[in-house]
Amino acid sequence: MLAIDICKTKPGKNWTWRFMRFYKDRLNYGFLRSIDLARRKADSPKAYRAWFKAVRDPNYLKFLY
Repeated sequence: MLAIDICKTKPGKNWTWRFMRFYKDRLNYGFLRSIDLARRKADSPKAYRAWFKAVRDPNYLKFLY
């Protein structure tokens, strides 16, 4: 792991919280609504059924190559 190589110790349980608190004046974060919306639309029972139906189809692999 990169953190172990740099610090020579394993990161603790709350290292992300401490990192964010220490650099709060330099960090900026937010949500990408368009990506979240796309994920929400893709994560549906209808999409899962279509995926598994396609995978079960013996002709499915022909479209991959």
